[in-house]
Amino acid sequence: MEYFLPSLHSIGALIPGLMSMSLALFLFLKKDKTTPTVWLGGMFLGYVSLFLSYFATYTFFHETGAYHRIFSVAIVFGLWAMIGFSYTYPRNVHVREFKIVMPLTFLIATAGWAHFVYATWNMEKYFQFDAHLYTFLFGREASLVILLLMLFFLQILVRKTLIFSEYKGPLHYWTLTGGPVRRIVGSFLLFWHKLILPRGRDARASRDFFLGGVLMVIVGVLNALQKSGRLSYDTYGILFGTITILAFFYIFLVYINNSPEPTTFMVKLVGISAVALLLVFSLGSYITLYLNEAAYDRERLTEVRSERNLILRGEYQDLSAAIQYVMVRPDEPGLFSDRYRIVYNRNGNLSLDSVRSGETSLRKNLALEYSEKIKGTYKDLKGDELVAKAFELLGQEIAPVMQRRYRIADTFYTHYDFVHQGQRYEVGYSYNDYREYVAVPAIRLMALILASSFLMVIIFPLFFRTSLVAPLNRLLRGVQQVNEGNLNVNVPIDVQDEIGYLSQSFNGMVSTVRHARERMQEYADSLEHRVERRTRELNERMQEVERLKIQQDGDYFLTSLLARPLFFNFNKSKKVPSEFIIRQKKQFEFRGKEADLGGDICVTGNLRFGDGQNFVRHTMVMNGDAMGKSMQGAGGSLVMGVVMNSIMARSAANDRILTSTPEQWLTDLYNEIHAVFKSFDGSMVISATCFVINDDTGESWYWNAEHPFSVLYRNGRASFIEETLRLRKLGLDSEMPFEVFRFQFQPGDVLILGSDGRDDLDLTADEEHRTFNEDEYLFLRHVEDGFGQLELIEKMIVRAGELTDDLSLLRVEFQPAATRTESRPDEFRSLAENLFRQGKQLYKDGRMDDALRALSNAFIIYPEDPQINKMLAIMSFKNRDYHTSIQVLQQYLSQEPDLAQFWYYLSIAEKAVGNYAEALRAAEQVAELEPDNLNNLINMADLCRLLHKYNNARLYAEDAHRIDPENKNVQKIRNLVLEKPAEVSS
Repeated sequence: MEYFLPSLHSIGALIPGLMSMSLALFLFLKKDKTTPTVWLGGMFLGYVSLFLSYFATYTFFHETGAYHRIFSVAIVFGLWAMIGFSYTYPRNVHVREFKIVMPLTFLIATAGWAHFVYATWNMEKYFQFDAHLYTFLFGREASLVILLLMLFFLQILVRKTLIFSEYKGPLHYWTLTGGPVRRIVGSFLLFWHKLILPRGRDARASRDFFLGGVLMVIVGVLNALQKSGRLSYDTYGILFGTITILAFFYIFLVYINNSPEPTTFMVKLVGISAVALLLVFSLGSYITLYLNEAAYDRERLTEVRSERNLILRGEYQDLSAAIQYVMVRPDEPGLFSDRYRIVYNRNGNLSLDSVRSGETSLRKNLALEYSEKIKGTYKDLKGDELVAKAFELLGQEIAPVMQRRYRIADTFYTHYDFVHQGQRYEVGYSYNDYREYVAVPAIRLMALILASSFLMVIIFPLFFRTSLVAPLNRLLRGVQQVNEGNLNVNVPIDVQDEIGYLSQSFNGMVSTVRHARERMQEYADSLEHRVERRTRELNERMQEVERLKIQQDGDYFLTSLLARPLFFNFNKSKKVPSEFIIRQKKQFEFRGKEADLGGDICVTGNLRFGDGQNFVRHTMVMNGDAMGKSMQGAGGSLVMGVVMNSIMARSAANDRILTSTPEQWLTDLYNEIHAVFKSFDGSMVISATCFVINDDTGESWYWNAEHPFSVLYRNGRASFIEETLRLRKLGLDSEMPFEVFRFQFQPGDVLILGSDGRDDLDLTADEEHRTFNEDEYLFLRHVEDGFGQLELIEKMIVRAGELTDDLSLLRVEFQPAATRTESRPDEFRSLAENLFRQGKQLYKDGRMDDALRALSNAFIIYPEDPQINKMLAIMSFKNRDYHTSIQVLQQYLSQEPDLAQFWYYLSIAEKAVGNYAEALRAAEQVAELEPDNLNNLINMADLCRLLHKYNNARLYAEDAHRIDPENKNVQKIRNLVLEKPAEVSS
């Protein structure tokens, strides 16, 4: 074919064209495909138009090839589909935005494409030699539209990655509390953490598609740079094809691993193999064709050097038949010249007029391209002035010698120049000869790629079907038969490979199960007699267990009675007030009395240090946690309580003034307690922290025996006082020497001591697999969220997870600004209002879970706020968190009792959790406010039916039927209550 002359870049467009076509067909032909799959197929279809149009113009050497740009610019519709995919994968969380953006971006894409078609329809075509194609000197605007669409696609995926990410660590907390600077910094760090290390399958998939989009944006940037003249076409062609293939390969892998529809093993195997093969072919083809071009240049340069002397002597009749012409001009600056002389013209087709005409056209196009390159340097020049400057600079360039260059003179030529005695000799060759030279290996490579792709798609499945898929299917059918109850299954084994071994293991497993079932049947035949005997034995054991349990509960109760007077807040200081809570994990009942038992202990008291009448009052606080469960831990705390109270009684009784120092007293205290626990030979140990605080100055002394770090709450921020372990538990040898440490409190400082129960939380108590808290800083956030108040801190802990150990918290405040009252401080309301505003914004952003968490915290801190209660009640009800909605609705309705709709919500929530009587009482409130509320009448009829109040149920059903007899729900409940027999009515 005369025009069939594949160029250097043909393969670079063919391979991604084949890949995008295969991917588009694969996606569109999938059964039960989802909406994201259709959008992704549309994206690849757009790239089919782009690459195949470029392949056509690279391959067919004709001026009509310039119109390929009409089809290549249609990529904007593929990018539009890509935006649709980003919105809908894996689900659409921006529904309203989607309905606005998609029509708008379609109009932008259509306008950009139509503008390009209109602008180029009658535009002069020119041949771009570095790309070896006909084109128009136009398209920078379209490349910018393409780039903008790609960037829009990326920002959607970034937002969805952030929304889907399940990270709830310290950075998340920073964005919810604190001042504006902290929230800004926290939001910035949280953004990058969620984007780089997303948590959750959907978040990781969105991030991975975003990375694939980044590769495509890089291609878009390269396109814009090439169109603006800042990147050579050769470089662009290589990068364009290679990066696009990598992007497609990556997106395909991400899709296969996160496909919303089932994908067969064969598709994954063949698809990944085919894409990898095409990628290798692409890189290999570029290398081969570039080496082929280099070989062509070496042949021509060798020929020019060998013919140089003939040309200089004027012996043109002996020149090689490949040389078409020889021209001479003075060797002066400038890529173009008006002083050419044709000294040799093989076929007489070359004339100076055609040379000048071709140079005029080429010079104009080069000047327009060059003006884009120099735009940044000559910022004060615009339009024609910039083009004129480009002409001037082109006139100053030195034309290279002994390099392939191109000329237009009625037809196309390649030429190589050499200089001799101030004259530049131009040796011309046919451009068609060059294209034919390049086309030979290109055609062979194209045939190889097409054949290999065909073999990959056809032969690979046949091969794998026999050796891999068929054995797997046989094994799968065997599994299905076993699931259906057929244990007489034997999977045939053809080859002893991995699948053969798996099938053999499966057969052995089924055989084992079959024999086990047979033995079970034999066992079942004699089961009745065995059950009777075992039942008698079990009843005897149960009676024995019951007797032991009563005895054990008595021991528990006695121990709890002994421990109770030891855990008392004896501190009377108003300058350093203290309070504590103890929640022992072991709860039990003995003879109708409820009690608890555990290893946590808190002891406080007052000491006086000095000499005679000169003394200083000090406050002592101690928090401990004895190791062991139930009785063992309780025994340890009992021993600790007896010893501590004994020492305090000895040190403070009868207004005693201690002549030692607080530091010495703490040392003696440690040694005495340690000696007591040491006597148990390791069977009873306890961790503890003990502080002695000067009531006037705030100077304190303390030791920490492997107890959780002490927490300082100062100016709204919580931090640990200790930084590292300093001492082993009491009763254990310590490799670290004992030392009493000092700390200086400031007025208003709060000290929080707590056992490790504060951190031992089951974060997923309602799920099958338990996840325990491993964040040591979580308690600091609870202290800050609770404003250092024990009541709120405990609520924050319980809300975060389920306690798995005893919990004790001890609070000491040094010289409080004012005596606290039972009413909550104003700052509670301020924080609650701040969380409420954040919850509203999170809800608007579609982050429902985060919004619920923020509003729940606001409710815990300030449950009296009606606007918080209203929004949290509605959101938790819609989210089917009925337990939370019941709690919040009850609080809200105590403030706003005349809202029928919320009474109805409360009734439905109570009904959902099985509290039918409470649900009926709430529904009766609705009936008082809105007697003809149809939905409530249906609900009341159903509730009465569930409570077996059939007469009332019939009355409510008849009232509903009177209001709307055609309503299907009315008819349904009416039929349910009317079918009840009269004798069961009451």
